[in-house]
Amino acid sequence: MKAAKPLLSGALPAAGGIQAPQPGERLFFAVFPDADTAADISRLAQALRREHALRGNPARSERLHVTLHFLGDYAGLPQALITSAKQAADRVEASAFEARFDRVSSFPGRSRKHPLVLRGDAGLQCLLAFQRQMGERLAAAGLGRFLDHPFVPHVTLLYDEQVLTSRPTEPVTWSVREFLLIHSIPARSAQHVLGRWPLRTTA
Repeated sequence: MKAAKPLLSGALPAAGGIQAPQPGERLFFAVFPDADTAADISRLAQALRREHALRGNPARSERLHVTLHFLGDYAGLPQALITSAKQAADRVEASAFEARFDRVSSFPGRSRKHPLVLRGDAGLQCLLAFQRQMGERLAAAGLGRFLDHPFVPHVTLLYDEQVLTSRPTEPVTWSVREFLLIHSIPARSAQHVLGRWPLRTTA
């Protein structure tokens, strides 16, 4: 895949009237729940959809995740960025930990497309610390430009025009044992794993 610089949405046509390619690929680090937990989250999303008469379609269970660091939208992934991101990930040293989510709420979004998300508080302290360590490794690898957004750990359940206020839910907990570098193509609902790094586990 040819390297390319990130392009802004709505980029101006290139010289000669040819439309510049639009960014349709994205790159990010994430953690994913195990299959059983993902199924539990999917059931929660379906229950919320019925309870509140939501019309958005829940995310597929295999796509449920927490984005740790977003590395941009592109028209063709920059190979140099992928290499640097992998080098940073190689330097992460952490043990497996528990992540506990216990409430749902809507985030602000575009009209009729508000993300309904699974969130947590005290049960996410280890996840927050892990994300900060990853940020330090990314900065050391020259990728500090991607670290200017606050991290609000969440799992997106669906998008809907309704906005739900924060409310408690049955806790969802899983053991985070690895993190992944993901190449996503949203228009195709496709995700590809570019790298996978296990965390230390006790015997």
